[in-house]
Amino acid sequence: MYTLEQLKLFVLVTELGSFSAVARHLNRAQSGISQAISNLEIEFNQTLFIREKGALSLTEQGNVLLPQIKLLLQQSQFLDQKLTALQQKEEHHITLAFEESLLNEDFSQQLKIFSERFPMTIIELITASTFDVENMIATGQAQLGVVYKNYTTQNEFDMFFLGHNRFIAVASPKHPLATQTAISLDDLTRHRHLVHRSLQQKEHLFSNALSALPWYSNSYYNLMSLAEYNTGWTDLPEKLAEPALMQGRLVKLDLEAETEGNLVPVVGLRSRQANYGKAMQYLVDLLQQYWQK
Repeated sequence: MYTLEQLKLFVLVTELGSFSAVARHLNRAQSGISQAISNLEIEFNQTLFIREKGALSLTEQGNVLLPQIKLLLQQSQFLDQKLTALQQKEEHHITLAFEESLLNEDFSQQLKIFSERFPMTIIELITASTFDVENMIATGQAQLGVVYKNYTTQNEFDMFFLGHNRFIAVASPKHPLATQTAISLDDLTRHRHLVHRSLQQKEHLFSNALSALPWYSNSYYNLMSLAEYNTGWTDLPEKLAEPALMQGRLVKLDLEAETEGNLVPVVGLRSRQANYGKAMQYLVDLLQQYWQK
């Protein structure tokens, strides 16, 4: 019966081009490499290499078998990695739920680091509103969440502080409030408020509806688009609104009560129904390092 060692030597010979090159690479005797390949040919009952003086090339049979052998070795490596992950109690699958406006390209780069450290752990990445993420964590649908702090939340999960996100009030340059200074609460209530609301029809205390006829969306991106088309004014994370502000598609409203915007705490949530292994702890550390930069 052929062995994985023989298959690895076969692939290495095709990559380095000769038995002597493989022998030097592995610091082994050339005769041992040659004998291992000969034994493999006997097991396969196929000639794998054309041996000519000073040259070594694959036969037609060798070319046919090479991709299959590479696939088999890859599957063997996958099995070894999975066994190691199980022995080290690494999680097989983690669902990570983000408040939509808090997931950005920078953190996606951090997840690339996680994928290299834990190649056997499957990540399911979900975006939703803070309230919907909280519900997913509380019911065990997700194991880890990143949201805006909700001061009315039930004590159904573990919470840890990450940082802050600044919110500002914005509108189209064509909006009546765009050129007004020291805008009061009464001024705001006279104009349509574009409000973020979850699927459960919950609103944040820092941006709940002020006008009599508000419009709702569970996406800050939708609210931003509506504001750009002068449908109303809205509260947005400053980082999210930045490109539109720089391009003149939106303007920051001069609020009497919030001249510097509103700093909103960002927190992480951990499900109490999940087992916490190395992968989960690494993700928590990654989140904390990212927000404390």
